[in-house]
Amino acid sequence: MNKKGFTTIELIVSFIMVVVILTSLIGFTTAYRGKVNDEEVKSQLFDFKNTILKTVYDDIIRYSVVRMSECVGEDNCVNFIGKDESVHTLKVEVETSGVYINYNGTRYLLPDSNLNKVYEETYTDMDGNTQYTRNVTDSACNITDFKYTNYQNKIFTVKISFKHYLIDEEYDILITLN
Repeated sequence: MNKKGFTTIELIVSFIMVVVILTSLIGFTTAYRGKVNDEEVKSQLFDFKNTILKTVYDDIIRYSVVRMSECVGEDNCVNFIGKDESVHTLKVEVETSGVYINYNGTRYLLPDSNLNKVYEETYTDMDGNTQYTRNVTDSACNITDFKYTNYQNKIFTVKISFKHYLIDEEYDILITLN
């Protein structure tokens, strides 16, 4: 007898093959979506960095900035001083609404610094037995370092480092004047 159709075994094998293919496609699209998100964050951080650098270096050229100095009475703040003694201020401002880099009154919001991530931390007491956990809320993107360096009044540098929690790389804004 010549029956036209599929046997049960053929149907089960076909179904298993379709499931395997769909599972691998789902894994691929999930990994791809994660990479796209990471690249988007990197692009935003890179654009932020370039915007700050372009603005500052344009003023360094325009006003013939000859030296830098720390702001009096303020942390994370530097003054750029031109030949005509004009002062241009760069400072980092941390607020509940986000982290800003303020340059001459124009505030640039650090990408995702206004977004919070919540994670759990576990602590162990001194005796090593008692553990407790707590939820910690932290900004998705933070300034990790601000350094001002003056090398014998000849070379001045400002380094602002920042990091996004999704990316293992640290980004720096490095401004050098000599």
